[in-house]
Amino acid sequence: KPARTDILRVGAHYSISSIFENYPEETELYCYTVKSEIYNRSEAGKLNLAIGKASINSRITWDLEVITFAVLHLGDQNINAGVRGFLSGEDFSTMKSEISAAFEKGDTPEVIRLMDKHFEGKIYSLWHLFKEEQRKVLDQILQLTYESVEASYRQIYDNNYTIMNFYHSLQRRLPRPFLAAADYIINSDLKRIFEEEAPDAEKLKRLIEETERWGIRIDETTIAFKAGAWINSAMESLHENPEDITLLSLIVKTLKYLKSLNLSLNLWNAQNLYFDVSRSFGAEMKRKSEKEDAPEKKWTDTFQRLGFYLHVKI
Repeated sequence: KPARTDILRVGAHYSISSIFENYPEETELYCYTVKSEIYNRSEAGKLNLAIGKASINSRITWDLEVITFAVLHLGDQNINAGVRGFLSGEDFSTMKSEISAAFEKGDTPEVIRLMDKHFEGKIYSLWHLFKEEQRKVLDQILQLTYESVEASYRQIYDNNYTIMNFYHSLQRRLPRPFLAAADYIINSDLKRIFEEEAPDAEKLKRLIEETERWGIRIDETTIAFKAGAWINSAMESLHENPEDITLLSLIVKTLKYLKSLNLSLNLWNAQNLYFDVSRSFGAEMKRKSEKEDAPEKKWTDTFQRLGFYLHVKI
C-alpha cells in the first residue's frame, strides 16, 4: 500500500526527470506510457523552467489522463513542480504565459506563487520521484560537485608534490591534508585509467608506485572490477586478432604492474580465452619460433609471460 501511486504522481516523476534527461516524444515509465504533446524549456543561468502537456496511459488498467505541468529547477536538489489534470487550452495558455513572463523577468518568488495558484497546491519536489530515478538525478546533481572537489584536490596534490617528496625523504608521515588529496587523486586516476580503450601502462606503473610511496589505501573492490573488466575485454580482442603483439604486450604490462596490488581479479573468462588462443594459434607460432632469428619468437615469449600472469600453464 505505501508503494501505491496515481497518474499525477507519475506525471510529477515524468516532468521533474525531464529536466535532467531528454525524453523522446513517447516513452515508457514502468507500467505507464507517456506521450508528450507540448514541451517548452527555458534557461536563465542555473535556473531551468519546463512547461508542458502530456498524456499518461496505464498499460495495466488502461486508465488515461492528460496532464499539464510546470517545473522550476533552482539548482542543486531544489525543484518545484506543479502537476494537474488538463482543463482547457485557454487555462494552459494563461498558465504558460504568466509563469514564463515571471521567469523571464527573473522574479523567482512570483514564479513559485503562480505555480501554486495555477496548480492549486498540487506541488511536487525531487522527493516525489521514484526511488531509482531519485538516485540517478542526485548522482547527476552531485557530478558537478565531484568535479569541483576533484579539481581542488588535484590542485593541492600537484602544487605540493615537491614538498610531499621532501617529507617522504625525511621518512615523515605526510600531513593529513596532503594525504587526503593524494588518496583521492590516485584512486580516481586508477579507476579512470581502465575506462580507456588502451590504458597508459607507464602511467599505471607510476600511480602504483605513488600508492606505495605515500601509503595510500586503494579502493580495491572498484579498481579490481574495472581492471578485470578491461583485461577480459582486451583478451576478447586478442582472441579475435591473436597476431596483435602490441595488444598482447599491453595486457602483459598491465597484469605485471597490477600484480603488486594483490587485487582479486575475476579472470576466468580471460583464462579460457588464453587457453583457446594457445590451442588454435599458439602451437603454430611456437613451431615457427623454433627457427633461428624467427620473428615469431617475440610473440611466443610474450604469450608465455601472459600465461604466467593469468595463472594458466599450458
